[in-house]
Amino acid sequence: MKLADYEECVDLLDEISADRDRNKLKDYCPYGLLPEHNTGSANWDWQLKFHNTLKHTRMLSTGNQQGKSFAGASEDAYHLTGQYPDWWEGAKFDHPVLLWACGSTSQKVRDSLQKYLIGNPKDADAFGTGLIPADCLDKNKTISRYQVAGAYESVRVKHVSGGWSTLVFLAYEQKKKAFMAEGVHVIHLDEEPSMDIYSSCVVRGVAVENAIVYITCTPESGLTELMMKFRNHLEDHQAYITATWADCPHLTPEKRKMILANIPAHERDMRSKGIPVIGSGVVYPIHDEDISVGRFDIPDYFKRIAGMDMGSWNHPTAIVWLAWDTDSDIVYVTDCYKEQERKPALHAAAMRAGSKKYVPVAWPHDAHKADRKSGVQIAQEYRDEYNCNMLHDHSTHPPADGQKEGEGGNSVNAGLLTIYNRMEEGRFKVFSHLSKWFEEKGTYHTKDGKIVAFNNDLMDATRYAIMMLRYAEAMRIKHKQVTSSELGYAPDIY
Repeated sequence: MKLADYEECVDLLDEISADRDRNKLKDYCPYGLLPEHNTGSANWDWQLKFHNTLKHTRMLSTGNQQGKSFAGASEDAYHLTGQYPDWWEGAKFDHPVLLWACGSTSQKVRDSLQKYLIGNPKDADAFGTGLIPADCLDKNKTISRYQVAGAYESVRVKHVSGGWSTLVFLAYEQKKKAFMAEGVHVIHLDEEPSMDIYSSCVVRGVAVENAIVYITCTPESGLTELMMKFRNHLEDHQAYITATWADCPHLTPEKRKMILANIPAHERDMRSKGIPVIGSGVVYPIHDEDISVGRFDIPDYFKRIAGMDMGSWNHPTAIVWLAWDTDSDIVYVTDCYKEQERKPALHAAAMRAGSKKYVPVAWPHDAHKADRKSGVQIAQEYRDEYNCNMLHDHSTHPPADGQKEGEGGNSVNAGLLTIYNRMEEGRFKVFSHLSKWFEEKGTYHTKDGKIVAFNNDLMDATRYAIMMLRYAEAMRIKHKQVTSSELGYAPDIY
């Protein structure tokens, strides 16, 4: 190749690279669009689902580093320019729009949404290297934000219809007053806002026909009122989409392991799976009367299971019995036991009392340890020495698609959230006479995202049973006295 030809090829490649830098929107390809995005999870199309869901208000709640903010910013660019791709089935505007791109602080908005949409704010030459094509930006009409270096307050964006859309950057730190206008077509809330700002944004959207509001967040604030609204109380005009690291092709198992190693244990489910951390305060902020129910005779067809928290020198042994009405999917706490004595025979007697003898017992991972005196594994000792119906292995959550039994993990936070959701939805009830259980619930709390390990034995036992609810069994009850001579053999009735 001649030198002139080589230089021409280099120039052409530089030109192509520069063109791509100034029109990155063309390269956006949401997960779910191509077969190679398939991670084997049932939720591998979560980004495509988010864009194509036709609801007035949407929440995309995921772990960190999954691409939620980038997906939201890409949608911002489509609405601002009107340059929708062929695969787009979501909301569309055939006219210029007013769009708010919002975050917690002006600095964070600058370093996330503004960077995605406009280009690196620390590089003056990077204007137009974001998701909004450079030829759609009117740099002369850009307004900078006062006292925040490199940050913009508003930008004009050319729409395919011929008019100009307006992109406004807002921060939650500006308080509710800043979130008031006659009407806004599109509002993108990156990270979770306070309830008053969210409500104000929804009102702004209602004032405009076909307006949309979407939230892209990781639930770092825990089970807030807004998070509970989307997780547990969705209305017809709302949608809740979630995803985990397992749904993201760019997060390989090696990358996940490396990132998790640098995350505190109590935050790992939140940062990798988008599961809210139970924040400081009471774990179950539900009134006792909302889950309390009078004692009744348990029907034969209810499935039963018990959960056991193994005691030690400084805390009691606790057992909780559950009955599960599978028709209504309501779980009832029917009895509980708590004893400081370090005598397995005493606790075993409680588990074998009456028909309880046949109820499967869920137990924690630490029951794999050997008893100091006998040298036998604690769970095995209860099984062999005391004839207790201990489950085959320690408590784990139900396995996800593609996992084997026992691979569901034993995350405390996931267990708490399962019970909390049941309480919220009216699917978890407690017999009203169980005062010890309610006493523990009232003091069961967290500090700095961690469970305070004090007076929480019955709560732990309840969680172990809920985790293994899939192993609950219906008890066969004797209805009529029948003698062996009448049957011709010894009956197996319980």
